[in-house]
Amino acid sequence: MPRLSKAAAQEREKRIVERAEKLFIQDGYDNTTVDRLVSEVKISKGTYYYHFDSKEDLLIAVSDKLISDTSDKLLAVYVRKDQDIIWRIRNVLKTYHDDFFRNRDIWKHVYHWRNVALYSRVAHICMKRFTPILEDLLAEAMAAGKLELPHPREAAESLLVLFDSTSKQLCARTDHARRVRILQTFRYLLKRILREECIPEFEA
Repeated sequence: MPRLSKAAAQEREKRIVERAEKLFIQDGYDNTTVDRLVSEVKISKGTYYYHFDSKEDLLIAVSDKLISDTSDKLLAVYVRKDQDIIWRIRNVLKTYHDDFFRNRDIWKHVYHWRNVALYSRVAHICMKRFTPILEDLLAEAMAAGKLELPHPREAAESLLVLFDSTSKQLCARTDHARRVRILQTFRYLLKRILREECIPEFEA
């Protein structure tokens, strides 16, 4: 059997990740077996393990894809120079949260207390991807006199830590009333850093 080119192998890995994402969202991470995944992608188990050492490695790859997709959406808002800086900050924050909420059935496994190593790897990817976008927006708002912050990079990192902490709370087994309280507290804390106009409504 001829060896796949690097491009072909990458394309196959992409198909595995895309199908896994759909199954994780549709049926849940725990209910998606490797057997079902390889059957739907039409590959052998050996081929699957060529790309991924474990199901957890696949979850990291799916998380990386979700982060990349969110990053693309944030950049699309970031470049909207036809909108003022407050609108762009507000919509970056809303897009960030909405994407998390849409994929929360995947993120709850990343945030589970048993998955500390997995969470650390994913959190590092998030900080690396999202900090520059938020930092640039905050720096632009400061230069325009719209926000008063001591340091845009550290403020961006603090915002991401706050998002991360809130996401972890929302991923726990909580009822709707508690989720509402979590998001009300989140909005309150955001307003201590940003202006009221920067804060969107967040779905609970």
